Amino acid sequence: ENTIEQMDVALDEAISEADAVGKERDALMNRIKNMKATMDENNQEIKDAQSQNDDASRAIADLERRLFEASQKLNKVEKDKENLEKRNKDLYADVGRNLQRLSVAESQLKET
Repeated sequence: ENTIEQMDVALDEAISEADAVGKERDALMNRIKNMKATMDENNQEIKDAQSQNDDASRAIADLERRLFEASQKLNKVEKDKENLEKRNKDLYADVGRNLQRLSVAESQLKET
């Protein structure tokens, strides 16, 4: 009898221990599930950040291209301005020479 009672007690203890281990296992599985969900969220955030970084890189490349084009246009405008200033200076010199010739011609006309 003692032995059967002892076996019943031992069996109850084993069942109780198995229940406790099962609960611990369930708790650990739940933690693993939560950690996996967090990891999936983090991976999605990383993908989103990479996508935003790619968008920003494309925008920067576009701005650099536009800046280069604007710089080329500015250089052309500056060169055109220099050419116009030179032409203007040459025209003023021509006007000066023509005025001088006109003055000489007027003097010659007065003499005749």
